[in-house]
Amino acid sequence: MKINPLPPKKLVRSLAITLAVAIVVNLLFVSGILNRLERISFDQRAKIFRSDKPAPEDIVVVMIDQSSLSLMNDSFGRFPWPRAIYGDLLDFLALGNPRAIIFDILFVENQKEAGVKRGRLGPNDKRLVSASKKYPFVYHSMEMLEDTVDSDGIALDAKPLPNKFIQRFGLEVPPAFIFDAYNRYGTPFNKLYQASTGIGFVGLRPDEDGVYRRTRLFDSYQGIGFPALSVTSVIDREFNVASAWQDSALVIGGLRVPIQADGNYLINMYGQFSEFSIGGIFASIAALNQGRPEKMLIQPDEFKDKIVFIGTSAAGLQDIKQTSLDLVPGVLVHAAVTGNLLTQDFLKTSSLGMTVLLVFFFSFLTALAILYAPAFIYQIGLPILIVVIYGGFVFWQFGQNNVLDLVAPVSGILSTWLSMALFLTFTEGKDKRKARRMFAQYVSPEVLAEVVDKYDDQVSADVGRRERVSILFSDIRSFTNIAENLEPEAVVEMLNTHLGAMVEIIINKRGTLDKFIGDAIMAFWGAPLRMEDHALRAVEAGLLMLRALPAVNEKMRAKGFPEIKIGIGINTGEVVLGNIGSEQKLDYTVIGDRVNAASRLESLTKKYLGSGLLISGTTYEGLQNEILCARVDMVRVKGKNETLSIYAPLAMKNDDPEVVNSAKNNIKLVNEAFNQYQARKWKLAHDLYGQILDLPWTALMQARCLEYQKKSPSKQWDGVFSLEQK
Repeated sequence: MKINPLPPKKLVRSLAITLAVAIVVNLLFVSGILNRLERISFDQRAKIFRSDKPAPEDIVVVMIDQSSLSLMNDSFGRFPWPRAIYGDLLDFLALGNPRAIIFDILFVENQKEAGVKRGRLGPNDKRLVSASKKYPFVYHSMEMLEDTVDSDGIALDAKPLPNKFIQRFGLEVPPAFIFDAYNRYGTPFNKLYQASTGIGFVGLRPDEDGVYRRTRLFDSYQGIGFPALSVTSVIDREFNVASAWQDSALVIGGLRVPIQADGNYLINMYGQFSEFSIGGIFASIAALNQGRPEKMLIQPDEFKDKIVFIGTSAAGLQDIKQTSLDLVPGVLVHAAVTGNLLTQDFLKTSSLGMTVLLVFFFSFLTALAILYAPAFIYQIGLPILIVVIYGGFVFWQFGQNNVLDLVAPVSGILSTWLSMALFLTFTEGKDKRKARRMFAQYVSPEVLAEVVDKYDDQVSADVGRRERVSILFSDIRSFTNIAENLEPEAVVEMLNTHLGAMVEIIINKRGTLDKFIGDAIMAFWGAPLRMEDHALRAVEAGLLMLRALPAVNEKMRAKGFPEIKIGIGINTGEVVLGNIGSEQKLDYTVIGDRVNAASRLESLTKKYLGSGLLISGTTYEGLQNEILCARVDMVRVKGKNETLSIYAPLAMKNDDPEVVNSAKNNIKLVNEAFNQYQARKWKLAHDLYGQILDLPWTALMQARCLEYQKKSPSKQWDGVFSLEQK
């Protein structure tokens, strides 16, 4: 390979530019501007190497999951359950002789019980205290609250911890672990913490982007140290944190745990945990109590010599954390740290000085590669090769638990690459301008600005905020039966034909496509782009989807597929928005009862319409009189006390006048019939419904009126129909 010589003056200028670029990149790195990109890079490495990584066998998790809430509702009622059941849980787990049982559940106040005076322990609390005291391996949780304010927004003075609590659980900690912002706490109620073997705090603080990547192994309240829940079972009571702090590391029983300069520990998450549903455990307890051990789903031996965490994963219990790997229950974060400590599975980070040197090294290496490359293809290919080699090395090192900074060195390479290309373009003749045009084919002019100058201007994705939105669910009727009679390729083509047409309508109405659930579509309006008329847009989209169905079915027939029908449900209300993905791409999902109600409305179209569109009362209120809707029913869904008003949109105000007039006449008759129905005038309601010929649910309401004529509902009937099924 022939190396092109360079005039000394051009070489000096080139190296001066490279030095300036490296200094700028290092300033951006040291100031923290590149942190968000580095975190994204860290998350990608973690997903590759840790998503399938199992937690140590010594760690098991007993989870209060959604299925447990449903399974145990009949026996114990709605969560929170009577605390006595945790005593039963401890007795069962203790049969297996575990190493530790750790509650990631706060028992701060006494449980209210009928007939028990305030401040006294009721039977449930006594049962939990007794079981906790009985076994010398039970640990409970505390929390330390930051910047609690009064009604005027003024920070409250720090509330002192009880002396007995400090004497029992307090530790001396070095300055790195002192965090003075706490001014409130929540400890287990007195008798419970006195019965506990140990106490650990459960406070987890996310990074600026809302992702939980690090935690404190020890923290302090008014200068008194306490271990994290993940640490409390690993150390003994005589452990001295202050003397164990050595050169940015914590020595625990011979383990040297790397701690960052700010006192945080970088979590090495696991993608898989040994989990048991608490519902399955209580089914096993019931079988054991009945003398039928052969019916036990879970044996106590499963927990022998294990560290058992007890936590929640049900979405409604609000302990879901976004980690580098995924959204996970918070208890798994604590369990992961304990697993790290048990197996010395620690991430080791590179120093700031090392990264600064790497930026200078790669910047000058890139400059020399461009300056002395014999051809344009090398000027382009060599920097790419440097990025690929270093990036591959960084990813390989992560697999060895070494975390090297990726973004700053790569920014140095790319910035030098672009700077040198511009410099050579303006200092060379025709050949260099040709090289510039070739260079532009590989990277866009925005790359440097995005990596270095304008990253802070990017829109960050909102995480975990509450918002009022309108949610749409759409589903193909009897799709399973249809799919069973088609080849897999035909099923995919059929779905693509339908979904493509429906999604286009949703997007045109400025909706956010949440996900496809098999043949179903979930979308919502009102986030991330806020809009006042989200209910109107959602219902317009639903009507347009129904009106687009004949054209879709025409395509189906042309391809030899059967025609389809769809049901659509729309509900409006406050939900929790959660960000899934990265900050470069908004990919929200919504959770909460309002989402469930929208899904149930879609299911109710089968009962009331066969197929078609149903909306809730809250959605109807947001239509601004732009869509004509008929009152269908008021129902109470199984398992819920809340009343759900149901409406059927019949026409838009700008539809053909004949359609609008027909809709108005039907609405008048339906509303009068429903009013008479709620007034218990069954015969009059039956006759009024009989005058309506083209609304499918009127026959159902007539049949109900006839049934009520024979056997009238109780005097307490409030006009709401209780559904037997969800």
